[in-house]
Amino acid sequence: MASLKEKIIEFTVSEPKKVILIFGVVTLLLAPGALGLKMESGMGQYAEGIDEYQTWISVNNKFSMDTRTQTEVTQLIQTGNNVLSKKSLLNILEVQEKIKERETLKADSTSSAASFIAKTIDPTAETIEEQINAIKGSSSTKIKEAIKKAAEFEGFRSMLSRDFSKKEASATATIATIGHNFPREEPSLSGGSRPTLTDIQTKIKTITQTSEGNIQVFGTGIISEEFNTIIIDTLKIVVPAAILFTLFFLILAYRDPIDLFLSLACLSLILIWTFGVLGWLNISFTQMLITVPVLLVAVGIDFGIHVTNRYREEDPCEKIQESMRTTLNQLIIAFFLVTSTTIIGFIANLISPVGPIKDFGLAAGIGVIFTFFIFGILFPALKICLDNIRKKRNIPRFCVKPLGTEQSYLGKTLIFGEKLTTKFPIIFLIILLLSSAYLGYQSKDMKGTFEQEDFLPPENLPKYVDYLPEFLKPNEYTITKITNFLEQKFQSATDQITIIVHGNLERNYALEMIDRTNQNPPESFVKIDNKAETQSILTLIETAKEKSPKINQLIEKNDPDNDGIPERDLETIYDTLLTSRFEDQTKRYLTETRRHTQIIYTVKEDVSNTKVREDAKKLAQNYRYNADSTGSIIVTQAVSDLIINSAIKSLILALTLAGLFLIIAYKFIEKNLAMGIINLIPIAIAVAFVVGTMKAINMSFNPATATILSLTIGLGVDYTVHTTHRFIDEYKKDQNIKKSTRKMLMGTGGALTGSMLTTTLGIGTLILSITPVLKDFGIIMAISIFYCYLSSILVLPTTIAVWEKITKK
Repeated sequence: MASLKEKIIEFTVSEPKKVILIFGVVTLLLAPGALGLKMESGMGQYAEGIDEYQTWISVNNKFSMDTRTQTEVTQLIQTGNNVLSKKSLLNILEVQEKIKERETLKADSTSSAASFIAKTIDPTAETIEEQINAIKGSSSTKIKEAIKKAAEFEGFRSMLSRDFSKKEASATATIATIGHNFPREEPSLSGGSRPTLTDIQTKIKTITQTSEGNIQVFGTGIISEEFNTIIIDTLKIVVPAAILFTLFFLILAYRDPIDLFLSLACLSLILIWTFGVLGWLNISFTQMLITVPVLLVAVGIDFGIHVTNRYREEDPCEKIQESMRTTLNQLIIAFFLVTSTTIIGFIANLISPVGPIKDFGLAAGIGVIFTFFIFGILFPALKICLDNIRKKRNIPRFCVKPLGTEQSYLGKTLIFGEKLTTKFPIIFLIILLLSSAYLGYQSKDMKGTFEQEDFLPPENLPKYVDYLPEFLKPNEYTITKITNFLEQKFQSATDQITIIVHGNLERNYALEMIDRTNQNPPESFVKIDNKAETQSILTLIETAKEKSPKINQLIEKNDPDNDGIPERDLETIYDTLLTSRFEDQTKRYLTETRRHTQIIYTVKEDVSNTKVREDAKKLAQNYRYNADSTGSIIVTQAVSDLIINSAIKSLILALTLAGLFLIIAYKFIEKNLAMGIINLIPIAIAVAFVVGTMKAINMSFNPATATILSLTIGLGVDYTVHTTHRFIDEYKKDQNIKKSTRKMLMGTGGALTGSMLTTTLGIGTLILSITPVLKDFGIIMAISIFYCYLSSILVLPTTIAVWEKITKK
């Protein structure tokens, strides 16, 4: 290790121009990859690979009229004083007609309350034109009578808002649907659909905007487009804000425009390399990856300030090469340790089964490796070249003083910390350890969350948006407003779960089994006469009996116990349903092979997702055949559970690997096993305080904040390694712990303070994000870095002082 270290340092110091050339070539190779970087949005990406999500895909694949295609749906949400008035009915039908007429919109089917009413008036009105004529030719009284008759059907009522009045024949909102057939592929939880659907729904939007009435367009294409826009708008706000804050504190830290320029150039190069590699690896840019540039800038700033500060402690005006050689001799090992442990903290997220979290860990880990090379080798080489030019041309230096000298206000503050930690080290450490244990215990019941609202902007954007320049202002979003409206006005699909049953459904006992299992359902399920409220092949048979005398006769013939559920000749019953007007509904519940059926259950709105998921699993186990539970609620809760498990596992893995690495590294490099353990104590305390703070401010683990614990270890070790390494160097000189601690705080403490202020405010700019998931990440990440800083300048010296007392005894 020593010879390799010396070779790297000597090459960097002696051949800086060659170093710059090599890095230039690598940039030319990696940079084009960034141009091919694609965006991916939506929530479905978080669920891929989860069993419940795969079951949901299976449901969508199996229960369709055409197994080669799947229908994507566009919703037309019509609002008004009474959407069932004659004029409103004609408005929505005319929009349906315009959509159906345009082949490019791939409108395979249309459905609306207006169509239902028209067919009730004239059962022969199959085309939209005929339905328009049926409404036009009817009086208001006749339309009201048709509405009252249609209201007997649940399918009609489900298209209307909850305030529908059968007596008054009125409602303030209704949903019409347009079906589009596309080649089959995986469904999405919300967003992330194909671009063609986005284009189609955007075109439909232009139709509704030029039509009469208040009609809004909603669907996965619109959601996908807005999710992509959210990513762009967030970057437009956060990146300039981060640059401004970072620039301000970098000016204070460097106090030299040339050093400032070098640092910014190297930070830019880190991002170019990182996103270049992501582009070449075909990893899409998601909301989660918005945090990566901010984190890499944080690590890069830390490295840059340490190099500059340590360099200025020498004699850079006269002995440029020698000063940089001394600087790198002290820092290169620290940088190696910091890079390794930070990578461990980041890539610990690779064990997460949640795709975007895994991609985040990989992207951040790659970026940290690049940070080591760029700030550990390229930055010093550039500094040597520019300082040589300065010296030859007598260009003045604006500042050669390091941060945190003993005479400065910062230096006096850091010395106060040294006095606090060395006078009563044992008492101070015990208080910290007990506080950490208490905070950790109090946070044991923290939960994971995975809600669409976390990824969406609020219905009303923050006030600061009004003061932004026009080119930085975010677009107007409709997702949140429409989603909230649908939840308030209509029964949501999230109030339902699905159980898919696998087995031979032509056996005589198959339908009886389904009916028996639905008796006395779990508490979270809605009941009617002590039976679960369902939509299934059984409810379809019941409807078919009422509507078709022929089917009713067939059912009665094969129902020997007269309970309404046939037990014989089920094959013939299914064949009859499939050749009747109930064909489409039958295919919704029964596969062509008669080996799978889905039962849709209604669940109570006031029950937690955790309880619904548990009850659904229990109910699925009660079936005689194999059965699986799925649905939006269940998939969402499955992801939530994975998020909290991922956070805990990543924390344990990061702490274990970082601890083992530091113990082995310090034993090998410094022949001091204890220093590896000492490094971990401040980090463990910082993690406990981070979790305690999250609990105190009622912040749960979401896809972004789930990475915080492992990141705290990764970034926290950055601070402690720098201070520990400096302490070891000073302690070797005079074997005096108090003097060594003071010099450590004066030299490295000043650089850490500059780094902390810059990175905390840089990452803190994520608070300006327009989505809660990134805002929460920015808040807790800034707090985490501050805790890591305090741990390095207060807890670490205390731990070292206690260690000295123990070893002396």
